[in-house]
Amino acid sequence: MGMPDASSVELVYEGGPRGLAALVQALRDEGLEVSYEPPIEERSGGMAQEVVVMLVVSAVGTVTKALTAKALEQLRARWPGIKVRGKHEKL
Repeated sequence: MGMPDASSVELVYEGGPRGLAALVQALRDEGLEVSYEPPIEERSGGMAQEVVVMLVVSAVGTVTKALTAKALEQLRARWPGIKVRGKHEKL
């Protein structure tokens, strides 16, 4: 994963793999480019464990933050309790 530039937003996701997939899809549906290292999925008793993943979201121009905020708002409406924050923010 490359270094973010001025038109990038860094997010940290904490949760299960399904929530991560929903987050990435929501961001991409807004036309954003998402880069991240997919976690190695470990299971305990048939249940997927929580993962922590840093994502870099980018777009052409300066619309990245607005589109990211829109995607997160829509995702939080569908996935109450999903844990996503800016890289330097606390949950």
